[in-house]
Amino acid sequence: MLNRGGEKDFTDTAREMNMWCDSASIPEVFMKTIDVRRYGYGATNKVPVNPEFKDVALTFMVDADARNWGFFREWMMMCSNFNGSSGVIQQNGNIGGVRTPMYELGYIEDIATNVAVSTFAADGSERLRVILRNAWPVGVSEMKLGWADKSDVARFTVLFTFADWYNDSGSPSVNV
Repeated sequence: MLNRGGEKDFTDTAREMNMWCDSASIPEVFMKTIDVRRYGYGATNKVPVNPEFKDVALTFMVDADARNWGFFREWMMMCSNFNGSSGVIQQNGNIGGVRTPMYELGYIEDIATNVAVSTFAADGSERLRVILRNAWPVGVSEMKLGWADKSDVARFTVLFTFADWYNDSGSPSVNV
């Protein structure tokens, strides 16, 4: 999205995105299993088939111009252009540098990228870095706004799906 010459330049916004991330979760992984009969009949054992990954939620504080919210909205429109400002049959804008009809789907090669999720110690040193490989947003939450919230910062959550993930912190794996 940054290098495709879209209607908006989000280069600076993308560079500063890590400063706006309020909370994140480390990906959940579990094994999909099947039941196999031990002797072809009788009691069963669970046998692993493949790992499954749950989508990851990242929560962001909204910047003054809501450019970081706009960044994810534009990214979502690269997945499927939902800009209906000109009607359904018109070419509705330049999404990621490409004129796309409404509701046309993007190619995964154009929308997916690696996303790093890191944890930090109190001194600012990085403790853990997880890379979500081929990640892309599947949802951007509502952003609650209200006059009564004047002492709080507006926030929104982005839900990412991804192909798989790996620990990139350089620390050894935990042996259980």
